[in-house]
Amino acid sequence: MNKDSISKMITIHGVNGISLLNSENEALLSNIKDQQISEAFVFLSSVMPDLEALLAMGAVKQVMLKGAGQQNLSTFAHKKNTLCIQSDPLLSATLLGQQIRSAIG
Repeated sequence: MNKDSISKMITIHGVNGISLLNSENEALLSNIKDQQISEAFVFLSSVMPDLEALLAMGAVKQVMLKGAGQQNLSTFAHKKNTLCIQSDPLLSATLLGQQIRSAIG
């Protein structure tokens, strides 16, 4: 994943923030200002391997929290990193996933 693909993702209508975490859940880059959102992404990234083991369904490639709040939180596994997307609740989870996977390559 390079800066061009990250730049393409931030232009997706409804995407409000992006963070890229390494395997140690440290931010490699982020434009997310809200500390609670950043902490939620670290939590989601850290539970993805546990979900794989617990559910025994294979690799977990995406986790999304969609609530009654003003933002959705999505995480996408990519190699040893986790791409975290903060988006509008009206943005379709399916559409977002397709656009992000297309941008990741």
